[in-house]
Amino acid sequence: MPEIGLQTALEMIVQSHDSGRRHCFVVGSGLSAPIVPGARTIIDECGRRAPVSDETTIPSDPMEQYSFWMRRAFPSPALRGEYLAELIRGKPISAANLRLAHLVTGSDFGRIVITPNFDDFFTRAVALFGGQPIVCDHPFTTGRVSMALSSTEIQVVHVHGTHWFYDACNLDHEIVARGTWDAQTPTMLDLLQNIFRERAPLVIGYSGWESDVVMKALRHQLSVRGFPDNCYWFCHNRDDRARLPDWLTSDPNVYLVLPDREVSKSSRTDSSLPPAAAATAPAALVDGSGGESVDEDESASSVLDDVDSGAKPTLSAQAVLDGLLQSLSVPIPRLLDDPIAALADRLANELAPSESPIDDLYRISSVVEKIRSAAACYDQPGGDSDPLEPIRASLRSLDYSGVIQSISNLERNDLTQEQKREIVEIALAASRAISGPSESELPGYDLVVSYGDEIAKDDPTVQDRVATAIYLKGLALSLLDRDDEALQTLDDFLERYSTVPAQARSTAVAMNVKAGIVQSLGEPEEALRIVDDIVERFGGTSDPGVLAHVAHAMSARARYLGSNQLDQALEAFAALDERFGSSEETEIRIEVARALVAKAYLLSSSGQLESAIEVCDRVIADFSQDRDEKLRAAVATAGYRKGASLGGLSRNEEAVAAYEWVITHFGEDTNEEIVESVAAALFGKAYRLSRLKKSEAAVETYDELVDRYGETSDETILVIVSKALGNKGSQLQKLGDEEAALDSYGLVVERFLNSAHSNLRSHAAKISNRRAALLNKMGRPLEAATQYSLVANLDEDRSPRTMKAEIAKARLELEEIDSADEE
Repeated sequence: MPEIGLQTALEMIVQSHDSGRRHCFVVGSGLSAPIVPGARTIIDECGRRAPVSDETTIPSDPMEQYSFWMRRAFPSPALRGEYLAELIRGKPISAANLRLAHLVTGSDFGRIVITPNFDDFFTRAVALFGGQPIVCDHPFTTGRVSMALSSTEIQVVHVHGTHWFYDACNLDHEIVARGTWDAQTPTMLDLLQNIFRERAPLVIGYSGWESDVVMKALRHQLSVRGFPDNCYWFCHNRDDRARLPDWLTSDPNVYLVLPDREVSKSSRTDSSLPPAAAATAPAALVDGSGGESVDEDESASSVLDDVDSGAKPTLSAQAVLDGLLQSLSVPIPRLLDDPIAALADRLANELAPSESPIDDLYRISSVVEKIRSAAACYDQPGGDSDPLEPIRASLRSLDYSGVIQSISNLERNDLTQEQKREIVEIALAASRAISGPSESELPGYDLVVSYGDEIAKDDPTVQDRVATAIYLKGLALSLLDRDDEALQTLDDFLERYSTVPAQARSTAVAMNVKAGIVQSLGEPEEALRIVDDIVERFGGTSDPGVLAHVAHAMSARARYLGSNQLDQALEAFAALDERFGSSEETEIRIEVARALVAKAYLLSSSGQLESAIEVCDRVIADFSQDRDEKLRAAVATAGYRKGASLGGLSRNEEAVAAYEWVITHFGEDTNEEIVESVAAALFGKAYRLSRLKKSEAAVETYDELVDRYGETSDETILVIVSKALGNKGSQLQKLGDEEAALDSYGLVVERFLNSAHSNLRSHAAKISNRRAALLNKMGRPLEAATQYSLVANLDEDRSPRTMKAEIAKARLELEEIDSADEE
C-alpha cells in the first residue's frame, strides 16, 4: 500500500475525476463524532448500566467487546434500537456530514455513500441543501441503488441499518450475518461488490473490522480484479495503519493517506493534558545489565530514552472533505448563496400546483409570490449592503485564512453591534477550522478577543467565546514552542477567568500547561507553586472533570520534585494516592494510574527496583479490568516496567515472563501508547534472553518485533526496530554467523542513516561503524573503508552530539586503514 499525504491524494483524485472515472464514499463514525458517541463511550455507558463481576471474562477484541456490553445492557433488539435512537434523534448535523452533503449535491463526485453508521445526518444534510437521497438500509432494499456511472442520483447505503428500525445490526453475529452471501435473497455483500466493480472507494472516518460487510466486499474486489481506479484510505492518525489487515495494506491499488508527521511536543485537547513522558511512555525505565558488559547490545534501558515525546498529528474527516471541496471547486449551496430564491424555487417545484390553480387549496402560489417579491427587494442595487456577506461566503467556501484576513480589513466604525457579535463567532469558527497548531490560527483568536472586548464585556455568550479564544491561543502557542508568548496568553486567560465557575476546567488545564512550560524553562520552584495553587483552588470541587486536573497537578508536583528530592516526591505520590486512589471516576483513575507508573519509574531510576516492582503490580491489579484505553495503556506500561526492573535485578527469567505477559495481553491492541509498550516488551524480552545466553531465541524475538513493526511510520517504534536489528546482528555474531550479522547491520544503515529523525540517524551511524569493524575483522578492509566512509562523510555541523562521536570514530578508523595500506 503506497503511503501519501493529503495534498498528493487530492491531486490524484481530481486527475482521475477529470478523466471521467468515478468514486464512491465509504464513511464511518468519524463523520458523526463527537455528536454521536463512539464505540468506546458506548462500551463505558453499557458497562455502567450492566456491571459484571471480577470473574467475568471480557473479550479483548474491540468489536466483540462492544457486542458483549451492548448485549448485557440491552438484551433485546428493540431495547438496542431505543438506545440508538436516544443517542441520535434531535442531534444537530455534524460539520463533516454537512461537508459531504455539500460535495455530493454541488457536484457529480462520489454520489454513492456507503456507511455502517446508524444516524441520518447525511440524508438530513442532503435534504437541507435541496437534494433527495435514495436510501438503502436493508438487504431487501438493495434494488433501489443504481451502479450506473451515468446516474445522477444521490444514494446512501446504510449497510447495518438505521436507528429508525429495531433490526439494525449491533452485535457481532448480526454484523457477520449482514456480510454473508445468500444465493436465494438479496444481500448487502452483493450490492457492495457491484458498486466496487464500477467505483473505487474513498474511505473516510472508517476504521475497518474484518468481519464487516464493507471489508468483506473490499477484500473480494481486490482479490478478483481490483478497483477501476485507486482506492484512497484516509487515516485519522498514523497509527491507524496498524489496524488494517495485510491483504489491504499490501495491495498497490490502495493508497494510504496519512496526516503530517509530529509537529510538537504535546497533544492539543480541551479536556485533558498531554501526558508527561516520564509518566506514560515506557521510555526511561532502568533495565540494567546486571554488571555484565553490553558493549555490543543495546540494553532495554536505552531503547526509548532518547525518543522525542511528540504530539500525534491527526487527519480529520472534515479536513479531508474541505480539501476535496476546494480541489474540485464545488460551488456554495444555493440555499446559502441565495436563500430566499432557493426557498421560493423549492416551494414552486415541490408544493405549488403547476396547471390547476383551483386545486391550490393552501394558496401556496401566493406564498411563492411573496417570497419572490422579497427576493427581488433583496437583489435591488443597495439592497444587500451587508459587509459581512463576502466574509460569510469565504467561510462557506472554506477559505479560513481569507476569512481572518477579510475581518482584519473591515472598518469597525461602520459595523453594528450585531455584526460585531457575528464576527466574533465567524473568527472563532475559522480559527478552530485551521489545521493546527498553526501560526495562521493565531490572528483569528486575537480578532475574537478584540471584537469581543469591544462590544459586550458583560455578555456571557460573547465572553465565553473570548475565553475560548484566549485559551486556545495559549495552547497553540505552547505547542508551537513559543513559550514566552504562551505564558503571557495563559496569564491573560487566568487573570480574566480563573474565578469564573464556568471556566473552572479550562482554568485548571491552563494552569497545568503553564506549570509544565515553567518547569521546562528551568524554574521548578515556580512550577511547584502553580500546581500547589491548582490543588488549593480546585481541591474542594465536586466536578470529576476538574478533580482530574487536580490529580494531574498532584502528580506533576511529584514528578517535578523527581529524584533530586526523592523523599518529598514519594510523599507527593502518596498524597495523591490517599486522596484519589479509590475514585471510581474514569478521568481521575487515569491520573492515578499514570501517577503510579511515574512513581514506578522514579523508584527504578533511583535504584529501588523491588519497590518499583511492587508499584507495577499494584497498577496491574487495580486497573487490568478497566476498559478505558488510557488505563489499558498505563497497565501495559506498568507491565513493561516491571519486566525492566526485574531485569535490572538480573532476575532474567522473571523479566522474560513479565514481558511475555505484556505481549500476550496487549499484542493485538492498536492504541499508540500500548503499541509502544508491546514493542518495548518484545525488545526487553529479546535482550533478557540474550543475557540468559539464549541467542537463538533472542534472534527469533528480535525478528518477531521487526516483522510486527518494521513497516510502521511511527518514529518512536522505528527507534526500537533499529536497535532490534542492531542487537540481532550482535547475537548473530555470537552465534558465528557473521554474514547474517552483516545483513542485519546493513538493514539499519540502509533504512535509517539518512533519516530525518536524529535518533535514528545517530543509531544508524553507530551500527554502520560496527558493520565496518566486523568487515575489517573478517579481512575485508576495502569494504570496511567504504562502510566507514558512509559515516565519515556526513555533515558534522548538522549532526547531534552522539552522531558527531561516530563521525570522528569513522574518520579515525579510515586513517588507520589507510596507514595499514601504505605499510
